[in-house]
Amino acid sequence: MRRFWYRWLPEPVRRACRVAYAAHFRALLTFFHDSRPSRARQTAVGCEEPSDITWGDFAAGATPFPEWTDDEVRRLCDADKLVGHLSKDRVLREQQTAEWGTDHDHTLWRRYAAMFLGSGGPELLPQSAAAWRRHEQAASDAAWRRPRP
Repeated sequence: MRRFWYRWLPEPVRRACRVAYAAHFRALLTFFHDSRPSRARQTAVGCEEPSDITWGDFAAGATPFPEWTDDEVRRLCDADKLVGHLSKDRVLREQQTAEWGTDHDHTLWRRYAAMFLGSGGPELLPQSAAAWRRHEQAASDAAWRRPRP
């Protein structure tokens, strides 16, 4: 990120680099301090309370998919071990899990994204909606170019 050419990368790539760096930074500090600071200590220095954005924040009511599937829970655990922590289980989990970004991964979240953006999400999250349109167009273009049997 400190290389001179970093500033010329597209903004989504720079954002992904920052998120990856922050995830590793968090893991290292947690490792060196043997734990995370208490919630009270974080609040005392001005950290916000956890406040993840959920589907229910945008739609009146809860998500139409309230129950997690077993595949989703397993993949969430994989992500937690990979992103959030220096973990004793990380190496084992890395050996057992599929590569990230596979068709199976896309299957786990695509229907949710399509339903969300179809239910008013584009107006609420215009950048996400634009990224989704680009993603869908690229997928359509790739399918069109595939040789047919």
